[in-house]
Amino acid sequence: MDDERSWARRALGAGLVVLALSAISTAMRPSPCGALDPHYPPIVAFELARSQGDLDAVFGAAPSACRDAMVLAMDRANTADVAIFIPAYALFVAGFFASFRARRPGLARAGAWLLGLGALFDLVENACLFALTPTLDASSLALALLPWMTGVKWCALALAAVPEALLLRDGGRLSKAGAALALLAPIGTVAAMIRPDLFGRFLALSIVAAWVPCLVSVAVRARRAPA
Repeated sequence: MDDERSWARRALGAGLVVLALSAISTAMRPSPCGALDPHYPPIVAFELARSQGDLDAVFGAAPSACRDAMVLAMDRANTADVAIFIPAYALFVAGFFASFRARRPGLARAGAWLLGLGALFDLVENACLFALTPTLDASSLALALLPWMTGVKWCALALAAVPEALLLRDGGRLSKAGAALALLAPIGTVAAMIRPDLFGRFLALSIVAAWVPCLVSVAVRARRAPA
């Protein structure tokens, strides 16, 4: 139980960092230079770009001061992603699974593997995005690779929500509600992969929604006195 509490505390600290970064990212979201829906996070639209039109919706169709500012904003966001956000969410979710190792080792292991796969492809996805911003060329190898890197990343993180939900449902009524919330991640991800134009704006939100009950769970168990 003491080991569970220690992992829950680590996960809680990292989860609070993830929550703060998500709030800052939402508050400081740059305005798109093209025809992108203003409610669609530009960084997610960039990750889901598949054509020149998709790139133009974020960065504009021609060189401009807005395009230069958006390129700088995307590069800064991806730098923060690599340096802070990916390590923070990886520690948070890994800590959540590790805190269940003694009770449900199979589910904890499966969730950790899916998380690791998602975080690894998140890093490769960022390499593609960094390669795209200098030219924003839809014919580049970076854009050809991006859908595969992004698809594996989002799908792995979404699938990790399934063992999350199975672990959460072992608790009381509130935990069961959290388990249902966690299952929004795979539903939202499938919808966004099929129709990014309609559902892409909800993609990151569905993953964060799956993480909220995990944060509540580790917060409760981090405060629990060891048996």
